[in-house]
Amino acid sequence: NWDAPIVVTTNVQFFESLYAAKPSRCRKLHNIAESVVILDEAQLLPPEHLSPILDALRQLVARYRVTVVLSTATQPELGKTRNDPFGREVLKGLGEARELAPDPARLYRELERVTVSLPKSPGDRRSWDEVANALMAHERVLCIVNRRNDAEDLWRKLPAGAIHLSARMCGAHRAQVIADIRERLRNGLPVRVVSTQLVEAGVDLDFPVVYRAMAGLDSIAQAAGRGRREGAWPHKGGHVVVFNPPKPSPSGLLLKAEQAAQRVLAGSSGEPLTAANYVRYFDFFYSDMSGYDKE
Repeated sequence: NWDAPIVVTTNVQFFESLYAAKPSRCRKLHNIAESVVILDEAQLLPPEHLSPILDALRQLVARYRVTVVLSTATQPELGKTRNDPFGREVLKGLGEARELAPDPARLYRELERVTVSLPKSPGDRRSWDEVANALMAHERVLCIVNRRNDAEDLWRKLPAGAIHLSARMCGAHRAQVIADIRERLRNGLPVRVVSTQLVEAGVDLDFPVVYRAMAGLDSIAQAAGRGRREGAWPHKGGHVVVFNPPKPSPSGLLLKAEQAAQRVLAGSSGEPLTAANYVRYFDFFYSDMSGYDKE
């Protein structure tokens, strides 16, 4: 019933309770008033549901004295209102917001741990055989791909001992495999891992080298967070390689995110994972909210 000083729940539980039509789920809502709501990994809020999500947050702030904190290393641009090319409003933003970090640019420079290599062009695609050969050149390496079938195809091309992670595994099995990966990294043993996006948030892994199939800029940044995470590998680590897989992402949100990232990176010079690039990326990504239901 959320009758506690601190409540930990999921985004799904929180917003489904706000929009529920059942008394049992609505009885706890009064406890949100005058509270601080922290949305962790805010970039993962589903774009197809952003309009009702932002509507609910605006109401909580305006009428119920709620403070909302959007917590993420890749801040989505949710403050502004967006219109379609005809001037019609497609997404109403949260309005006034302020940055809590005292100097984000300075913090970014101080916390920078990796260097990022990008493909030469969107047409510069690599076969799974080429990616597998590149991975075999490293004793400890993580490769993150966009689809479960891609993870399986690439994993099968690696020598025995390589590790596969995907949502096709049950939760207990995934937890055991992740624990084994951490143990091998801690002991300095060789470990090559092929995974889907499931390791990009909430999974603490620390690899000297990370390969990432082209995806949204937020996903690339989250993948980079698995590289030199603990500040280790001072001389031979902290390298993130972004590559174009054999095929682009399937149509829908994955493809839209990939295309938005390519637009930003094509016009970017220097370090790709900067706050200014995140702003441009989310501008492109949220530019056509009216099209999500069609995809």
